[in-house]
Amino acid sequence: MATSNLKPKKRNRKLEKSTATEETTYAPAQNLNKVASGKMKDINIKASPDEHREFKMYAAARDMSMHDLFFAMWDFYRENHP
Repeated sequence: MATSNLKPKKRNRKLEKSTATEETTYAPAQNLNKVASGKMKDINIKASPDEHREFKMYAAARDMSMHDLFFAMWDFYRENHP
């Protein structure tokens, strides 16, 4: 009995997605507008776990939030580095 070496055709999923009958519409980016006054905006920094722990402990020892400590440091920096 002879066996066939033919493999089944692979489906081209990219082609199937691109030939969909529904058109996709995209909304414009919403990150280009100014934040309304009174709202807060995130500032993200990377810190090692040890630096994060030290910063958090420093703030807690002074009964401050990390947010308040950061902005106290920022105010100090601006006053001393015109």
